[in-house]
Amino acid sequence: MGRMDEQLRAGLLHLSSLVVDGTEQASALVEPVVTASQLRVLDHLGERSVSTISAAAEALQVAVSTASRLADRLSAAGLLLRRDAADNRREVELVLTRQGREVLHRWLDARAAAMGDLLAAADGPDRDQLEDLVRRLGATSAPAAPAGAVVSRPRDAVVDLHRAMAAADPGQAPAVLVRTLAELTAAPRVRLHLLSQDCRVLVPLAQWPQPARGPAAAAPGQALSVDASAEGEALRTGRLVVRGHFAEVGHVWLHAPVLDGGRIGVLSAQPPPGAVQESWTDVFAALAEASGPVLVAACAGTRVLQLGTRTHPWTVSAEMQARQLGPRHVRTRGVEVATHLEPAWDAATDAHDTELVPATAGRGACLEVALLDCRTHRRRAPVVLALALGALRHARTLGLDLVDQVALVDQAVYGHHRGEATVDALVVRLQLEPDLEHEPDRVAVQAVATTGMRALLQRGGRMTALALAENDPVGATGDTRFVATEVPALGGDRLVLLGDGFGDPGESSVRAEGAAARAFDQDPQEVVRQVVANLLEAAGVDGPTQDATIACIDIAAPGR
Repeated sequence: MGRMDEQLRAGLLHLSSLVVDGTEQASALVEPVVTASQLRVLDHLGERSVSTISAAAEALQVAVSTASRLADRLSAAGLLLRRDAADNRREVELVLTRQGREVLHRWLDARAAAMGDLLAAADGPDRDQLEDLVRRLGATSAPAAPAGAVVSRPRDAVVDLHRAMAAADPGQAPAVLVRTLAELTAAPRVRLHLLSQDCRVLVPLAQWPQPARGPAAAAPGQALSVDASAEGEALRTGRLVVRGHFAEVGHVWLHAPVLDGGRIGVLSAQPPPGAVQESWTDVFAALAEASGPVLVAACAGTRVLQLGTRTHPWTVSAEMQARQLGPRHVRTRGVEVATHLEPAWDAATDAHDTELVPATAGRGACLEVALLDCRTHRRRAPVVLALALGALRHARTLGLDLVDQVALVDQAVYGHHRGEATVDALVVRLQLEPDLEHEPDRVAVQAVATTGMRALLQRGGRMTALALAENDPVGATGDTRFVATEVPALGGDRLVLLGDGFGDPGESSVRAEGAAARAFDQDPQEVVRQVVANLLEAAGVDGPTQDATIACIDIAAPGR
């Protein structure tokens, strides 16, 4: 560029000041507690489905340590998630949360409004020329659009998806999701499969275009094997899977996992004719990344997703148990936990719970995982377990140590049932402070177990059974003196907890341990899925005769 005259230079400097002032005002209006630098991180993540700390540092032109501190503060504020990269467990990935996307969208809208005020200061032909120039600048900054597709950057498409799902009827949210995805990407076909309750198959829930109605209607799609399908591969690996080549119109499919903390299902789509692979894939990946949280939120108050995962009818007992269980997937402070209850097809007497217990005076935060099994008539089991779970959660709020927690549950169950109903339990506590991500070798793990429960420790490729002190069943006397076992866990170890449905001595226990050992290099959710699938394969068409509860706990290795 040649030497500019003083009038042009002064005008550019004035314009730059107005832009900076408008951006700062937009930042203060949107989220006063989030700094402009942190908003730049959100902006960077909004342009892609996922980023690493090093990539964010390069894009923002700051040191990696600075980007890491910004990410820490945003994570503490609940605006982004930090997780291990799927292809490099030493790399940390950053992903926007639903709250983070909402903050980003408000900031983008506020920035656009501030810049709109600058345009409003111009009148007549000058304003028309400025608007044309701004449009040309926007077109050159956006990725190339597929032929016939909606012109949209990933973050713009995600905004449109949020708006469409917010306006959707809760009962029709899955259908709205696939239709909106088709509209935003010009995809001729889109499908949504949900992971079944037993984790073995992907159940078709919605598709676009919708099948014809009437006698000639197309047959509903078939359930797909998680272990033997491209959709299943996307779910197992947590990555986008492409089958076919973009040049083969009508023969290429993209499959992306739908996640909301845990695994929900898979979105599949065909690109339109003439689609540019990189830009179209970026938009589809961003929409799939955002679809899990918005789908769950849009279906709130309905049972669309829960019923869509069933492969056989459930009993009243199993339904009651499912409604009071703790989360199935938790990732926090260097620990990842996946849990599952597979009910017997004629009842349910087991439960599980996972909870992050806040730090109290003189003690750091803990993560506690519990497996429970009621020893009583099956129709009474859900009521007994509801009492046991309620007492356990209350004991945590009181700040009791692990032994006293179980003792309080013992008193509650005995006080109501006088020994006529008892509960087997395996309760594990992991001390999370000092932070396992920075001092992973200082891992304090305790367990309180009754008969029928098993715990396995995996270190490297070797799986060994832990010798846990066995206590009387909870609720037997109301005054049992429980004994805890100190578990010799290190950073990088894995704990697998098995309820009595898996842990009884004999073939089922051997099969469960073997399945867990074979999945040593998989994430906890995949370990749980494979162990449950192994159990159901052995059970056959009649299903399991005994409830089975499992938890897989990964402790971060040093340097991760």
